[in-house]
Amino acid sequence: MSRGPSPARFLRNARELFTDRAVTIDGNLTAVTDARLGWGWTATLFALPALAWLLWRHPRSRLPVAAASVGAALTLLMVEYDPWNARFLIWFSAVPCIAVAALCPATRFPALAALVATAGSLANLAQNALPPVFETREAFSALASRPWRERDMLRCVILRDALKEPGAGMAAYREQLLADTPVLALSGGSPVAALARGDYSRRLEFSPADDPAGIPALARDLNCDLIFSQDGNGLALPPVREAVRRGGLTEIAPGWFRVGER
Repeated sequence: MSRGPSPARFLRNARELFTDRAVTIDGNLTAVTDARLGWGWTATLFALPALAWLLWRHPRSRLPVAAASVGAALTLLMVEYDPWNARFLIWFSAVPCIAVAALCPATRFPALAALVATAGSLANLAQNALPPVFETREAFSALASRPWRERDMLRCVILRDALKEPGAGMAAYREQLLADTPVLALSGGSPVAALARGDYSRRLEFSPADDPAGIPALARDLNCDLIFSQDGNGLALPPVREAVRRGGLTEIAPGWFRVGER
């Protein structure tokens, strides 16, 4: 993610994150959302006045806020510029949230201030968390059927998107996404993050896909019945496609493979 500190990278990251992306607070927010800061309505809209008040009225807060700010600055200095790098600063949204929580009871109308802050949080929840869960019955059932510790929103978002694609291939894709079978992942990205589950209860093994002949043997050695491989365009990586052509792997769904022929 980084080749060392870069002042030019810091300026580009900071300028875009806190200008263009900060004002784009609509739309679905996930760990892989691009072009948005991702702090939600309350933290984004009230961050500056709430932080200014907190630092002015509570001097003891200045050291923790300064420490968090240094951490954020170092993050912007180190991480590469890309459309998804806002996820590295999602932790800093806790600072304005704490400031808003401290400011509400100190206002002239504390109940109204708390109501506005709560409304912003609920609007963010309704906009982001609820649609991918309740948009399809299958996505809701997949979430509700698991213990609360195992419920992760990213899997629901990906499942929701998969449900929009017709055909038997996408039905098989959804089946593998929800299964508990160990997986050998030969590529990264958001689908692999969803496979890990919120509590990492599904066993994942990772390996580069370099040798078409060695992929089936590696899957057997790791006791992985399923192999996942998908590039940014939804296609299997070239060594995996070559392994399928040779008969070592069988594609059972887009991006999903089993060892051996049909």
